[in-house]
Amino acid sequence: MVVIFLLSACGDPIKEQALQQLPITEKRVEQLGDALNNDQVRNATLIKQYAQKVAAIKPKLVPLINEFKKDATTKGPMYLALLDRINTAKTQPQMFASSQALYDELLNIYQAADPTLYSDALSDPLNVLADMSDGQLPRINALSKTQSQSANKAQDFGTGEQLIGNPSYGHWQTGSNGMSFWAWYGMYSMMGDLFGRRTYYNDWGRSRNYSYYNDYGRTRYSSPSQLNNQTK
Repeated sequence: MVVIFLLSACGDPIKEQALQQLPITEKRVEQLGDALNNDQVRNATLIKQYAQKVAAIKPKLVPLINEFKKDATTKGPMYLALLDRINTAKTQPQMFASSQALYDELLNIYQAADPTLYSDALSDPLNVLADMSDGQLPRINALSKTQSQSANKAQDFGTGEQLIGNPSYGHWQTGSNGMSFWAWYGMYSMMGDLFGRRTYYNDWGRSRNYSYYNDYGRTRYSSPSQLNNQTK
């Protein structure tokens, strides 16, 4: 498929730009992986520290805490999503609506893999750990929960609310009543169990609180298909 893409790029300046951008973006994602492995991403380092402290406070939540520790590594859902997106761009260019869409996706992945931006994106899972500490650990790059709720006129959607809407952690699912609710992936479902009720899109869409993903990072940290699904 890559060979076909190479051949079909001839004479199409946008495809040629995408072809030139592909190895640059691949390298950037690889360098981000190295930075994570070498503890060079600030909020990834803090996630490891917070996870250790929260585990001591709430040992029953260790299985969930261990999932969040993965966010500080190349095994985390956000990093794995970048790898999946670059692989799709490389091996399935026909999945994109146009050469421009493919090129834009490669640029988005490149920006998303910037260590500083990636660290900012990690503030969401990091602040979930902060909330799990019941105030013993401060939120990073965000107001306290009470201040943020007041500033944004937001409802309290419980522990983990920063990750609602983020396709790395779950998805919107339609129930038998025709209403969409947030369904967590795997171990993250423990957060829904902690709060004790479903989060419905109608409520969340009107009065959600701040999160990095939903307020700043949605385009960079979502694939085109995920963005289309969110629009629907």
